[in-house]
Amino acid sequence: MLVIILIVAGLNILCDVIMVKVVRDVNLNPLPCSIYLDGFEIPEYEYLKTRAYSDMDSLGIIVGEEGGGKTAYTLQRALFMDHKFNIDNVVFNEKQFLDATENLPKGSAIVWDESDGVYLFTAVKKDSLVTEENIIQ
Repeated sequence: MLVIILIVAGLNILCDVIMVKVVRDVNLNPLPCSIYLDGFEIPEYEYLKTRAYSDMDSLGIIVGEEGGGKTAYTLQRALFMDHKFNIDNVVFNEKQFLDATENLPKGSAIVWDESDGVYLFTAVKKDSLVTEENIIQ
């Protein structure tokens, strides 16, 4: 149904990659610009596409140091998954996230950038004394 990618600060893991220039998305629609993906990732996106069209959500978490390129990395992958991906698919807080999940079409990619607050959101929501109206402001 939705591909959701969260970006949080953390540690980088270095590995060998084979970069591939991509001009079409996972559904073979032309992209508005060319992007570069790790060649080993492309089969994984085929699997995510199958999940998306089977009404199954997918969640990816990108972790790295500040200034390490997490956002650029994530935006390219979101565009590869959803050729209609645009700024309306990028959210920064809980309210924007919930709005995006309710209003974007099936198969849309959502990027929650600078999502460090999601941990607090999840922890506070578990407290039975706190209602959802108090959390999302």
